[in-house]
Amino acid sequence: MRWSCARLAGILGVSALLSVAFFSLPASAQTVGADAALIPVAATSPQALTGDIAPLANRLSIVIGGDLGFGGSGQPPSAAGAPRHGIHIPFDALTAGLKPLLDGDVVFANLETVVSDRPNLTAMDKTFTFRSHPSALRHLVALGLNAVSTANNHAVDYGDAGLNETLLHLQTLRGEGGLQAFPGIGLGRRAALAPHAVRTNGLSVNIAAIGIGAGSMGQREGNTRPAMASYGAPTDLTEATAALAAAGGDVRLLSVHYGIEMQVRPSSTDEQRLRAAAIAADAHIVAGHHAHVAAGVQRVDGRFLFYGLGNLLHPGMQDMGRYGVCRDYGLLARVHLNRQLKPSEVVVSQPALSQAYLSEAARPEPGRFEVRAIEVVTLADMHSAARARSGEDGRTRIAVLNHLAAGLDRPASERPASEGPASEGPASEGPGEAIGVRFTPREDGTGLWCAPGAENDAGAIGAMCRQRHAPMASSPDLAHRIASSCGTEPVARLDARFARNGGSAAPIIAVRASDQSQSWRDVVLQTGR
Repeated sequence: MRWSCARLAGILGVSALLSVAFFSLPASAQTVGADAALIPVAATSPQALTGDIAPLANRLSIVIGGDLGFGGSGQPPSAAGAPRHGIHIPFDALTAGLKPLLDGDVVFANLETVVSDRPNLTAMDKTFTFRSHPSALRHLVALGLNAVSTANNHAVDYGDAGLNETLLHLQTLRGEGGLQAFPGIGLGRRAALAPHAVRTNGLSVNIAAIGIGAGSMGQREGNTRPAMASYGAPTDLTEATAALAAAGGDVRLLSVHYGIEMQVRPSSTDEQRLRAAAIAADAHIVAGHHAHVAAGVQRVDGRFLFYGLGNLLHPGMQDMGRYGVCRDYGLLARVHLNRQLKPSEVVVSQPALSQAYLSEAARPEPGRFEVRAIEVVTLADMHSAARARSGEDGRTRIAVLNHLAAGLDRPASERPASEGPASEGPASEGPGEAIGVRFTPREDGTGLWCAPGAENDAGAIGAMCRQRHAPMASSPDLAHRIASSCGTEPVARLDARFARNGGSAAPIIAVRASDQSQSWRDVVLQTGR
């Protein structure tokens, strides 16, 4: 299963290719084509030009995934594979299903583990502690991963020693090439808050990360002890978003580790905070994680908030397949962005033409990148060997995303003052309105959203979006199944069975989940996992 062949069709003009499945042509191969914005011909051009020029600097694809790790709780790291229940899953087998999906200019995930090859690290007093061998991450970087968030509660599983190990190995991977960005932790508060950049095809994608589990580490000054900014501290979130906005760049992504495990809907407080953060950071994308389940997607003023991406790949996590359709999948998205150019641009052609013929002075001032299309794939078996769901199985989970999106529609009148004045949104989105993103289920089990007017875009985006139809309502039986599975909320309680630290009770989340095929049951999870 591969990214959409519409991109290839945009180059070759072969309409038959449009029906081929998701994830087709590698981003690295897309050097010339009709799918990018065009630049004007210089007045001094030596010849009249025919054909299409597609400068890479005018288009961008960003793949975002959820929680990532390579080992069971308390298991020693191993270069032989990912340990799970006493066996080692070879890295090739672990990632075979993800390999064709990790294709983008930026490929991002939340690294929810300490990275170390030391067997003698001392774990913190926590129920779940994760560490992964550097070879595991190196393997995934070789497949295309080039950015991770490190701001999460499992980054601190082995204390300062583990944080220092993680920083050491990530810096080594950056030096080797491939991995470019790992924001979220750093030596001192300033480094932890600083955005990291992924540079690709002359563009800069800046990424900032903030999470839970930092405790007092977010207040560490200087540059001698590791720190992590805390989502729970309002000043940290304010500073992180301000730093991302100040970093500028062509595109900005804010990663946030937040919320309650197993929760498929953000709380109203979190929703308002994240929308305000997206606007303050001028972020194109907000990537949310921690709950281990996928949540809905929302757009506001041209920004896209993925409230929960679920698990990408993590042998240390439980098999989510035991839950109903609302919580048994992970979410991987490919976001297509194009730069808005000036009307003065002139369509030119002749693919072999060198950009040397084009005068810098003749090019328009570049505008803002805008999200023009989003492809999503839902995942299964994220605990062992993640793979894309296909056919009806995938389309059912796309229907779940659309069900959750319906709960994210917000009129402009509900916009809190903290979000500031509204900017002009896309055509069907009024200023200040928040709209839940509905995806069109496709035959291969993937989903597609297109911006208003994207069907008129040149090249692959236009070709892909011309094949899209409006999302259809689920059948009554499926709608009932989804509503039954998604309609329950986690309930916080205390449970003495999990008492630790001298008999004090630890907070527990009890989740009641059901669908038509299963009876109600309680699933108990330790918070802070």
